[in-house]
Amino acid sequence: MRTVVKIASWAFAAVLALAVLNMTGGVYNKFAYSPDEAMRGEGFWKNRKSATAHNNKPVIPAQLPGPLDSWSGSESKSIIVISPLDGDQTVVLKLIESHESEPPLISLRACGNVIAEWQVEKGRGSPVELWRSTGHPSVYKADIPGRSLAACGGEIQIRSEQGSWAAIDQLLLYPKPKTWEVWTFIPSTAAYVMLWGGLFGLWASLAAGASYGADGLDFRKAAMYLVMTFFACALAITPIGLIAVYVELKTPSLAYSSGRVRAPDDFFVRDRELGWKMVPSYVAHMKNPGDAGSYPYFISNTWGFRSTGSETGPPQKGEAIMVGDSYVQGMFLAQHETIHRKLLEKLGGHVFGLGASGYSTDQEYTLLKRVIGKINAKYVIVMFSPNDLLFLDKNLAYGTPKPVYEIKDGIVNFELLHPLPDDLLKDQNRAGGKETFCCFPKTDHNSLLRRFTMRTLSYLAALYDPVRLVTQIRNDIALTKVSYDLRTYLVPYGKYEKPDALNYEWGLAFQFLGKMKELAESRGMKFAVFFIPEVAQVMNASGHERFYLQKSFMKFCESNKMDCIEPTQAFVKRQRMVDVFFMDDGHFNPYGAEMAADIISEHLEKARVAR
Repeated sequence: MRTVVKIASWAFAAVLALAVLNMTGGVYNKFAYSPDEAMRGEGFWKNRKSATAHNNKPVIPAQLPGPLDSWSGSESKSIIVISPLDGDQTVVLKLIESHESEPPLISLRACGNVIAEWQVEKGRGSPVELWRSTGHPSVYKADIPGRSLAACGGEIQIRSEQGSWAAIDQLLLYPKPKTWEVWTFIPSTAAYVMLWGGLFGLWASLAAGASYGADGLDFRKAAMYLVMTFFACALAITPIGLIAVYVELKTPSLAYSSGRVRAPDDFFVRDRELGWKMVPSYVAHMKNPGDAGSYPYFISNTWGFRSTGSETGPPQKGEAIMVGDSYVQGMFLAQHETIHRKLLEKLGGHVFGLGASGYSTDQEYTLLKRVIGKINAKYVIVMFSPNDLLFLDKNLAYGTPKPVYEIKDGIVNFELLHPLPDDLLKDQNRAGGKETFCCFPKTDHNSLLRRFTMRTLSYLAALYDPVRLVTQIRNDIALTKVSYDLRTYLVPYGKYEKPDALNYEWGLAFQFLGKMKELAESRGMKFAVFFIPEVAQVMNASGHERFYLQKSFMKFCESNKMDCIEPTQAFVKRQRMVDVFFMDDGHFNPYGAEMAADIISEHLEKARVAR
């Protein structure tokens, strides 16, 4: 029996070793090339036949067009990788989406010679923002003999031969496994089963060995060893888990302390009619140390705004146009966290986000008038913030010059806009550019359990270095002690207590909203206004202002027969459970942005059914 226990111990140890080797890539390196979201579409592929990636620059285009794509030049395109490996090697191409009716035929070439051809499966043809949520993933694999690469310095080519486009998830390159490297042939799911089975089996067999005496195996003693070992491990880990729970529950949602980047001042350029806008065709990525790829954080289109749709060519088709200020711009939010991106996931089509920090309703009207003829959408949604009331009749906003319409006796002259003077428009041709910041927090804002689990694992991973562990825990706990002044209101506080204190400003705002409604309805689009609640009001819901601002908003909506959404109470209730704002800034965090998108999509659906 003792021999059996020894054999079982070695067998479980071998299983555990195979699982670990499989998960860590064995004894060789895998070279991973990740897609760059900026390297796609007409803006990248027009007048370009190929893109080359090197080991010191492990990024490749996110999209490979085919000969049927007129927007890229109606020709075959190639992604070229200079292999850092010697000898036989394996290429794995992971696709995440493809054209719904004309998927491409892709060839794998070594030094120009065809090694393999893959007919890509039909995808769903989803827009880029939905590739990861609704795309049709597929994997293609082939081996390349080392001698095929020797003559050209290791040039590997992925080429579209026929058909339309495909979207790339990852390209992997690693030495071809030897026959004896059996762990490389284990499926990933089986490896996880082997890992935990091996751990449990090794634990049980060691306990059995320790319980084996002269009279044979003492099962009661073995069971006692197992239970004691389990509880000892649990007891050792419990304090770490409790600290992780405390940190996650007590730390407010933070912008400045989380690694998120606020757009610098030179991220904006002046515009004669708008006052300012974001730098056109700008890309900001976040890259964490040790990661092969980077994460799209901020991408502006050629108009100078964050949008989920293209802005070139004929009128672009989408579900909605969203107009607003920094809430629409998505202050501190990554590209996939913005309100218009979340609304795209609800509505299933492009949402054109047209907003910049500091905009007032007059600038939003000017912007909508400029672009509405270039977009074919079903809805126009204005995201209205209380501070939109402050600068409608002024040529300065937050100390920055802005255009202003002629206003006389409270009546706006929409034919007479006083633009920025020419001397402010010098050197405003900046466009393009790409920056990489460090480091984007890899947290799932929509899952407390996941955040707790990831924090606990990060603590456990630091157990080998007690100094590092203590420092990490101390820094995390320090964030729970920070307090912020959440009573800063966007308009003078006294005006919150008087229902009619802002009637003049409301009158101006609804003149601009009325003109936007006319623009939308003249093109067959439905129009709605969403009131953005302030963090101060939401946090101080028992204060003395009694939401007079919201009541005035709804009163003017009713008198102007305007479809309006006033969600303050919903945000008050949600804030009692989880932060919906960045508590050191006041803008929506990912929770708040998704909640706003949920409320808007539900409102639009109810309105559609009612009609």
